[in-house]
Amino acid sequence: MLDAAKRRNPQAAAAALNRTAATVRSRGVKAIAADLGAKQKFIRGKFNFKPASATQVTAMLSATGSPIPAFYLKPKPTTVIRPQPGKGVSFQRSKGKRETVIGAFIARMPSGHLGVFERVGAARKMGSSSRYKGKMRQPIEEIFGPSIAELFQTMQPMLKSVVVERFPIEFRSALKYF
Repeated sequence: MLDAAKRRNPQAAAAALNRTAATVRSRGVKAIAADLGAKQKFIRGKFNFKPASATQVTAMLSATGSPIPAFYLKPKPTTVIRPQPGKGVSFQRSKGKRETVIGAFIARMPSGHLGVFERVGAARKMGSSSRYKGKMRQPIEEIFGPSIAELFQTMQPMLKSVVVERFPIEFRSALKYF
Protein backbone atom coordinates (compact mmCIF):
# COMPACT_ATOMS: atom_id res chain seq x y z
CA MET A 1 0.00 0.00 0.00
CA LEU A 2 2.86 2.39 0.82
CA ASP A 3 4.51 1.84 -2.58
CA ALA A 4 1.30 2.75 -4.40
CA ALA A 5 0.90 5.79 -2.15
CA LYS A 6 4.47 6.90 -2.88
CA ARG A 7 3.88 6.75 -6.60
CA ARG A 8 0.52 8.53 -6.52
CA ASN A 9 1.41 11.43 -4.26
CA PRO A 10 4.82 11.48 -2.53
CA GLN A 11 4.05 14.65 -0.55
CA ALA A 12 0.91 13.14 0.95
CA ALA A 13 2.74 9.88 1.69
CA ALA A 14 5.56 11.78 3.46
CA ALA A 15 3.09 13.82 5.53
CA ALA A 16 1.15 10.69 6.47
CA LEU A 17 4.36 8.87 7.45
CA ASN A 18 5.50 11.78 9.62
CA ARG A 19 2.16 11.98 11.43
CA THR A 20 2.07 8.20 11.87
CA ALA A 21 5.63 8.21 13.25
CA ALA A 22 4.66 10.98 15.70
CA THR A 23 1.75 8.84 16.90
CA VAL A 24 4.01 5.79 17.24
CA ARG A 25 6.54 7.82 19.26
CA SER A 26 3.80 9.19 21.51
CA ARG A 27 2.33 5.76 22.22
CA GLY A 28 5.77 4.21 22.70
CA VAL A 29 6.78 6.91 25.20
CA LYS A 30 3.52 6.48 27.11
CA ALA A 31 3.89 2.70 27.24
CA ILE A 32 7.52 2.82 28.40
CA ALA A 33 6.75 5.50 31.00
CA ALA A 34 3.85 3.45 32.34
CA ASP A 35 6.02 0.33 32.50
CA LEU A 36 8.95 2.01 34.27
CA GLY A 37 7.13 4.63 36.28
CA ALA A 38 9.49 7.28 34.85
CA LYS A 39 8.54 10.70 33.48
CA GLN A 40 7.54 10.87 29.82
CA LYS A 41 9.72 13.96 29.31
CA PHE A 42 12.85 11.99 30.22
CA ILE A 43 11.94 9.09 27.92
CA ARG A 44 10.89 11.31 24.99
CA GLY A 45 14.37 12.83 24.96
CA LYS A 46 15.87 9.40 24.22
CA PHE A 47 13.93 9.03 20.94
CA ASN A 48 15.36 10.16 17.58
CA PHE A 49 13.06 10.97 14.68
CA LYS A 50 14.14 11.50 11.08
CA PRO A 51 11.14 12.81 9.13
CA ALA A 52 10.16 11.80 5.60
CA SER A 53 10.15 14.24 2.70
CA ALA A 54 8.67 14.18 -0.81
CA THR A 55 12.04 13.11 -2.25
CA GLN A 56 12.91 10.64 0.56
CA VAL A 57 9.62 8.96 1.51
CA THR A 58 10.97 7.13 4.55
CA ALA A 59 10.55 8.15 8.18
CA MET A 60 12.79 6.67 10.85
CA LEU A 61 12.14 6.44 14.57
CA SER A 62 14.84 5.06 16.88
CA ALA A 63 15.74 5.05 20.56
CA THR A 64 19.19 5.60 22.02
CA GLY A 65 20.78 2.77 23.93
CA SER A 66 21.93 4.44 27.12
CA PRO A 67 20.62 2.84 30.32
CA ILE A 68 18.36 4.83 32.63
CA PRO A 69 19.93 5.91 35.93
CA ALA A 70 18.12 4.25 38.84
CA PHE A 71 17.50 7.69 40.35
CA TYR A 72 14.84 8.31 37.65
CA LEU A 73 13.00 5.05 38.46
CA LYS A 74 11.22 6.11 41.67
CA PRO A 75 13.92 5.25 44.22
CA LYS A 76 13.13 4.86 47.91
CA PRO A 77 14.43 6.74 49.85
CA THR A 78 14.17 9.66 47.42
CA THR A 79 16.73 12.05 48.93
CA VAL A 80 20.24 12.06 50.32
CA ILE A 81 20.18 10.68 53.88
CA ARG A 82 23.08 10.91 56.30
CA PRO A 83 24.06 8.44 57.62
CA GLN A 84 23.02 6.12 54.80
CA PRO A 85 20.42 3.51 55.70
CA GLY A 86 21.79 -0.02 55.93
CA LYS A 87 18.85 -1.58 54.12
CA GLY A 88 19.83 0.01 50.81
CA VAL A 89 17.76 1.61 48.06
CA SER A 90 14.89 0.16 46.07
CA PHE A 91 13.77 1.33 42.62
CA GLN A 92 11.09 0.32 40.13
CA ARG A 93 12.56 -2.11 37.58
CA SER A 94 9.25 -2.50 35.70
CA LYS A 95 5.57 -2.07 36.45
CA GLY A 96 4.83 -3.65 39.83
CA LYS A 97 8.40 -4.93 40.31
CA ARG A 98 10.81 -3.16 42.65
CA GLU A 99 14.45 -4.11 42.96
CA THR A 100 16.32 -3.54 46.22
CA VAL A 101 20.08 -3.11 46.22
CA ILE A 102 21.42 -3.76 49.71
CA GLY A 103 24.11 -1.29 50.69
CA ALA A 104 23.19 1.21 47.97
CA PHE A 105 22.75 4.89 48.77
CA ILE A 106 21.68 8.14 47.14
CA ALA A 107 24.42 10.77 46.86
CA ARG A 108 25.03 14.13 45.25
CA MET A 109 28.30 14.32 43.34
CA PRO A 110 30.46 17.46 43.37
CA SER A 111 29.09 18.24 39.88
CA GLY A 112 25.55 18.35 41.34
CA HIS A 113 24.48 15.03 39.81
CA LEU A 114 22.14 12.98 42.02
CA GLY A 115 22.25 9.23 41.65
CA VAL A 116 21.92 5.83 43.28
CA PHE A 117 25.37 4.39 44.02
CA GLU A 118 26.93 1.32 45.58
CA ARG A 119 30.44 0.48 46.72
CA VAL A 120 32.29 -2.08 44.60
CA GLY A 121 35.48 -4.03 44.97
CA ALA A 122 37.02 -6.24 47.59
CA ALA A 123 37.18 -5.22 51.24
CA ARG A 124 40.45 -3.58 52.28
CA LYS A 125 42.93 -5.73 54.19
CA MET A 126 45.29 -4.79 57.00
CA GLY A 127 48.92 -4.34 56.15
CA SER A 128 51.84 -5.69 58.18
CA SER A 129 51.93 -2.54 60.32
CA SER A 130 48.34 -3.06 61.56
CA ARG A 131 47.07 -0.31 59.23
CA TYR A 132 44.91 -0.38 56.16
CA LYS A 133 46.75 0.15 52.90
CA GLY A 134 45.26 2.91 50.76
CA LYS A 135 41.89 4.54 51.28
CA MET A 136 39.48 2.98 53.74
CA ARG A 137 36.56 3.08 51.34
CA GLN A 138 36.02 1.19 48.11
CA PRO A 139 35.17 3.07 44.90
CA ILE A 140 31.51 3.71 44.06
CA GLU A 141 29.57 3.01 40.87
CA GLU A 142 26.21 4.32 39.78
CA ILE A 143 23.33 1.85 39.43
CA PHE A 144 21.35 1.82 36.19
CA GLY A 145 18.07 0.27 35.10
CA PRO A 146 17.13 -0.99 31.62
CA SER A 147 17.83 1.05 28.49
CA ILE A 148 15.13 2.76 26.47
CA ALA A 149 16.38 0.97 23.33
CA GLU A 150 15.79 -2.47 24.92
CA LEU A 151 12.27 -1.52 25.96
CA PHE A 152 11.60 -0.01 22.52
CA GLN A 153 12.60 -3.31 20.90
CA THR A 154 10.23 -5.30 23.11
CA MET A 155 7.33 -3.02 22.08
CA GLN A 156 7.86 -3.41 18.32
CA PRO A 157 4.80 -5.67 17.73
CA MET A 158 2.49 -3.21 19.50
CA LEU A 159 3.97 -0.25 17.62
CA LYS A 160 3.70 -2.02 14.24
CA SER A 161 -0.01 -2.49 14.85
CA VAL A 162 -0.27 1.27 15.47
CA VAL A 163 1.38 1.91 12.08
CA VAL A 164 -1.01 -0.47 10.32
CA GLU A 165 -3.96 1.21 12.05
CA ARG A 166 -2.94 4.88 11.63
CA PHE A 167 -1.21 5.15 8.23
CA PRO A 168 -4.32 4.66 6.03
CA ILE A 169 -6.23 7.23 8.10
CA GLU A 170 -3.41 9.77 7.93
CA PHE A 171 -2.87 9.16 4.20
CA ARG A 172 -6.53 9.73 3.36
CA SER A 173 -6.40 12.95 5.38
CA ALA A 174 -3.17 14.10 3.69
CA LEU A 175 -4.64 13.52 0.20
CA LYS A 176 -7.16 16.29 0.90
CA TYR A 177 -4.31 18.82 1.19
CA PHE A 178 -1.81 17.64 -1.45
